[in-house]
This record gives sequence, C-alpha cells and structure tokens, in this order.
Amino acid sequence: MITFRFYDPEEKVDYVWYKSSNVAFSKCDDKVNDYKDLTVVFNNGATYKYKKVNVNDYLMFVAGGTNGSNGKALNTFIKKNCEFEKLEPTDFAKLEQLKNQLKLKKLQTTETTTTAGEEKETDSE
Repeated sequence: MITFRFYDPEEKVDYVWYKSSNVAFSKCDDKVNDYKDLTVVFNNGATYKYKKVNVNDYLMFVAGGTNGSNGKALNTFIKKNCEFEKLEPTDFAKLEQLKNQLKLKKLQTTETTTTAGEEKETDSE
C-alpha cells in the first residue's frame, strides 16, 4: 500500500513510499521510451536497481498487482523479467529526509497552483 507518492516533473522521477512487509520505497526514472530504471529499497535496507522495466510492469508493482501486495507484484512483474544490480544499503534517515523535502515541494506546488487559480479568477472579474 502506498503511503506517500510524489512525481517530480522536472527530474522525471516517481518517488513512492509503501507500507509493506517487504518493500519500503521505490524510485522510478521516467525515460522517454516504455522502459524505466527502478530502484527498490526493502525494509531491511537492501537496495536493488532493476533495469529496463516495462511501464506496465512498473504500474502493476506500484498498484500491488492483483492482490494488493507490492512484494508479490515485484516478484511477479519485475524480478522475473529484468536485469538488476545490488546497490549499497539505503540509510533510512536520509530516505526520511528526502520524503520530508518532497512533501514540502508537493505542498508548495499545490499552493502555487491554488494561488495561480485564484489569481486567474480575480483577473476575470
């Protein structure tokens, strides 16, 4: 289950935090084609980068597949179909710091959009 998600259009990166027995976080680099690079952080800190992930497989993983389990969806749609490399373990304090930065950015983006909409309404009067 997703606990927080933020898509950064400038960096073209989808950041997702999960409440799962296996998966803590994923970061998907949104490339122009149908294949993405996906970094997954597990609850024990182990971190893997999966290469050339099909966009539909990524969407199934994020959604938790057909049974709501991100871990099972990762096994079914990603691990069986993609090359991967093991990365250095993730520091959860840094991951939490990133989450807080993205929450602030999301809030600022929402406020800017709202303000722009209010200005637009004011201009039309």
